Amino acid sequence: MTPKDETRSMPPEGWLKAGNVDFLFGRYEEAIKAYDQAMGLYPSNDVVKANKAIAEYRLKNPKPARQEPVAEPAPTAQPAPAQEGFFGKVRSWLGF
Repeated sequence: MTPKDETRSMPPEGWLKAGNVDFLFGRYEEAIKAYDQAMGLYPSNDVVKANKAIAEYRLKNPKPARQEPVAEPAPTAQPAPAQEGFFGKVRSWLGF
């Protein structure tokens, strides 16, 4: 996300955020580099370590392509058989 000559010019939180943005866009190699910069400035930050580990995992094990579900046609409603009288017709309209 940042040029190579811009080393350590951001605070650790900036590198963490840059890595997170790269991660969200699927740029795992760039995310790992940003997390490395953050770890160089703040080596005891467990969040950075965890995020880097997840980015490395995703780089080695990409998620399979998402398949769209196949839509099935909606069932058609069948009218109830007509019954005698006004209330019979209302019941058939309502499906009782």
